[in-house]
Amino acid sequence: MIKNINKVLGLITLLICGVWTAQAQSVSISPNGSSVSSSFYCMDVDDMGTQFQANGINLSNSSTTGTIVQYTWTAIGGIYIKTGQGTSAVTVAPLTGTDYANGYSQYAKGKLRVTCKVEHSYDYPYTIIHDPCSVPPDIETGTRTYTYHIDYTDEIEIRKEFSDLTGNEIAGPKCVREDQRVTYSVAPWVSLHELNTVGFDKYYWDIPPGVAKNGVLYYSADGSSVTFEVGSAFDGKTITVRMGACNSSQTEIEKTLGVNAKVPAINSASPVCVTAGTPQTFRIRQIDPNVTYEWDYPPSWEEDDLGQGYITLIPDNTGGEVKVKAIGCEETDWSDAIEVSSAGLKLKKLTNCVDAGLPGHIEIQIENYDTVNVQYGTPVIDDPTFGAIDPSGIDANGIFIVYTTGKVGNFAVSLSATLLASHSCGGGTTSDTLQYTVQKKQFAVTENTMMSFPFLIKSFAVYVNDVNFYNEHTFEWTVNGQTPYPTYLGLPYLTDGVNMTFLPQQDSIIYVTVTDTSGCKTRMYREISSGQEVFRSATVNEFMSDIFDEQNAEGQLTLYPNPASTELTINMSSQENINFCIVSMSGSIVKENINQQPTTTIDVSNWAAGTYIVAVQQGKNRYTKQFIKK
Repeated sequence: MIKNINKVLGLITLLICGVWTAQAQSVSISPNGSSVSSSFYCMDVDDMGTQFQANGINLSNSSTTGTIVQYTWTAIGGIYIKTGQGTSAVTVAPLTGTDYANGYSQYAKGKLRVTCKVEHSYDYPYTIIHDPCSVPPDIETGTRTYTYHIDYTDEIEIRKEFSDLTGNEIAGPKCVREDQRVTYSVAPWVSLHELNTVGFDKYYWDIPPGVAKNGVLYYSADGSSVTFEVGSAFDGKTITVRMGACNSSQTEIEKTLGVNAKVPAINSASPVCVTAGTPQTFRIRQIDPNVTYEWDYPPSWEEDDLGQGYITLIPDNTGGEVKVKAIGCEETDWSDAIEVSSAGLKLKKLTNCVDAGLPGHIEIQIENYDTVNVQYGTPVIDDPTFGAIDPSGIDANGIFIVYTTGKVGNFAVSLSATLLASHSCGGGTTSDTLQYTVQKKQFAVTENTMMSFPFLIKSFAVYVNDVNFYNEHTFEWTVNGQTPYPTYLGLPYLTDGVNMTFLPQQDSIIYVTVTDTSGCKTRMYREISSGQEVFRSATVNEFMSDIFDEQNAEGQLTLYPNPASTELTINMSSQENINFCIVSMSGSIVKENINQQPTTTIDVSNWAAGTYIVAVQQGKNRYTKQFIKK
């Protein structure tokens, strides 16, 4: 019994001494052989690998000896061990991409842990008394070695250092107002759990002075959002946030704040009556000095003055709407429109040109047409020799027609109206006038080939002294009213627009209609006869310049019956053959012919009812008269 007790006591003494000696040992991890000054190590997110060394174990001890028999490294979180497992040094790199923790591994922190398994041995002398009563006593002495293992562990936290936050932004209002309570957060959001397990340590916000009222900020538990009441100095200021203590040089994500403009209101009752030519000022009811304003008004009005919160306009005699919108960091909707009525009449040219030398018609529209509050008079043309007003008057769209004669010169069309008591501008009268100028075109048809008729081809061209004229006009040719001129002996009528070539078969008149870019037309002509003489080269302006000047036709030109229903006879007092042209009041040539008998009857049974102009050339003289088709 005593022997056994002594053995147990000796073993306990050995174990106590051995364990005490082991506890005095330690291991530490150092990156690249250097110590870490803080509680964590910052690793670039694009690091291709950093070496970490296990060191610090002191195995030279007078009481114990030991050997490191195993290194076990463990990577936790957003890092992994590239090389060196099982040795005293490993190479560690960050995890990237979407292969860890729902895609946040690029930003995840991690821990690197090392466990060193050390085998210790302890040599101790021993004495065992087997029989203390024997003589001599039965005592055993000697030395024994005990072997045991102890794990020494250390770990280091590794945080990521990255330069940008691709895919993240600050969520929250860009446009705000003073005293507004706002919240800004990082998006996409990382939960507190993810922050604690795989995320970076925290978010670092920078809120410039004056943005938060009294500087009071409320952060969420994980720091991913901040809430505050907007202060007075926020316009144009930028709030920023970065992720992680390692990222002091990181490109932060940011949001610049601006004024949240309100939809403005114009300080005027609707409708407003304005007077043409008199400046009218419109003001905003509550002016915000932090925003700018954009106005919308009738395009025909002129801007006279513009300031913060007001505009002064010079109206014409058209009405319309005036409205405004505010532009802060974003645009507002337009304000409610102020209806504007003008104490004036506005006429608009629907037809901008009048054909020189040709009867036609022009259309005029009343732009601010109002049959309820306005009573219109009858349109008036100041010189009846230039045309006449269509007796049908003003139609439902405010349009009326003026039939023109083609006379060269200037004329005006005017209209007066009375504003009824129901009109927003009250009673009174108003009027407007449109001016027209009919100019003679300065070009002609020339013949390039002066050969004997009718055996050779003849060529004609439009002649003008400005080469740009050809690019700005189009040309349409006819011969004796036919388009295209029929072939003769297999030779066709040819034209490239400016030039026309054909083989004459008879006395002929060559017409060309020239149209400019605005749609205004002018017709020119040239005659050829069997006498081989090109005896006429003139524009239609000259040919018909005396239309409606009927005094010179008295006693020379007779039209009968007039009105006519089936046939019309043209009779000249002189027996020389004639050329004639009959034009409708719309300007269309309905009949033309050359080298006719001085008394000629034509069929008008299929013509539309209305007024027509007959223009006759006899020798060097020209005559015009009207007839009515029933």
